Amino acid sequence: MIDEKRFNCALDALDKAGQRQKTAKDKAYYCGMLTMLRIIVSDGWQNDIFVRRSDSGSHYIFDKTAKDRI
Repeated sequence: MIDEKRFNCALDALDKAGQRQKTAKDKAYYCGMLTMLRIIVSDGWQNDIFVRRSDSGSHYIFDKTAKDRI
């Protein structure tokens, strides 16, 4: 199971990058960060754990096998 505290810094950085998408370069940077974090949390796409973005723009880790967000 993923330790929530371990990923808080990465999620905060992803939130900030998501809010600062003004240019194509900004969007590419955000998409790259998001992809890398998705690969890490899913253990190379082996587990059903996802990084999702809420309507408010904050990111969270969701484990498909768990009852709630991690």
